[in-house]
Amino acid sequence: MVFRIWALFLIMFSASSNAQALELGDSIPDFVMASENGAPKRLSEHVGKPVMLIWLDDCDGCAERLIQWQYLAESRAVDGLVTWVIWQPEEGYQAPWSRLPILRYESTNKESWLFRPNPAVMLISPNGTLDHIFLQDLDERRSEIAGVLNDWLQKKQWLQEGIK
Repeated sequence: MVFRIWALFLIMFSASSNAQALELGDSIPDFVMASENGAPKRLSEHVGKPVMLIWLDDCDGCAERLIQWQYLAESRAVDGLVTWVIWQPEEGYQAPWSRLPILRYESTNKESWLFRPNPAVMLISPNGTLDHIFLQDLDERRSEIAGVLNDWLQKKQWLQEGIK
């Protein structure tokens, strides 16, 4: 509980001017971003499906770091889970390779969306609200996140009244 309060504080007060502060239960803004390995993706095209967004931090060709996240996402695709990795390139950086869509945030794209702090993992309900967010030490917390993801998908928490 203390971590969640701290995480919300961090989300609200460390957001940069072009990023939006969020709280659990908030609607995620619609966005469209180019994909490094496929067609552009628009969040609103997936209304009705649960979505997991994996926001990368400093990542220059970090494909190895994404392998376990890719396996997790692919194992939950049977539950209808849509998973995207969001990458903010820096000059000279190479996009990571993954079978998951790698979306590229660009400040010049007026339809894109930037979230800070990152890295982060977000679980977005089929109605577009933020149900869970994980910050810091994500690779070390992958098992914890996988457990929450499993419960969230199995119990379809977004169908219950009063869920954040």
